[in-house]
This record gives sequence, C-alpha cells and structure tokens, in this order.
Amino acid sequence: MRSALHTLEVTTQKSKIELAEESNIWAVSIDDGRLRTRTFDRYLRLEQLPKIPRWREVVRTAYFVLSNPAIEIETRVSLETELEKTKTILKKAAIS
Repeated sequence: MRSALHTLEVTTQKSKIELAEESNIWAVSIDDGRLRTRTFDRYLRLEQLPKIPRWREVVRTAYFVLSNPAIEIETRVSLETELEKTKTILKKAAIS
C-alpha cells in the first residue's frame, strides 16, 4: 500500500484522499470538517492492519495506480514487483 501511494504521489502529486475518491475502493468520510480515509490509513501501518485484511482492495489499489500511463518505467517495475510478491504470499496463505 505504501508503495502504491508513494508511486501515485510522486507521479501525479495527488494525495491519498484523491486516490480513495478516484478509485472508489476506499471510503472517504468527513471528520471535524476534514476529509479522512480511516480504513485506508490502517493499511499503511503494519501495527494497525486489521486481523482479517481486505487483500483484494490492496491489490485493486495497486492495479489502479498502475493503470496511470504517466508512471516512469523504474517506478512501475518496482510497484509491479511488490504487487507480485504480495500476490505470491496471498496464494501461499490460501493453500495452507
């Protein structure tokens, strides 16, 4: 998630709020007059990760960021590598 968010921020100068709104994957709420992405934020810190993570949303987020054609080749390859590592871990966990 951090790699996907970093890639989006560097490539488009957009924030996590914009990522959540544009992708329609993560909920955006208003708290004290500010836009918040509470669920999305939990996936950015390992210690806050839910007990039963929504891995499908994590993978969808990475694919959403990768759908941007403006991403530099090195950055794209790095994010694709992280995505493949995540998918491999998820497949091994599903088999076990």
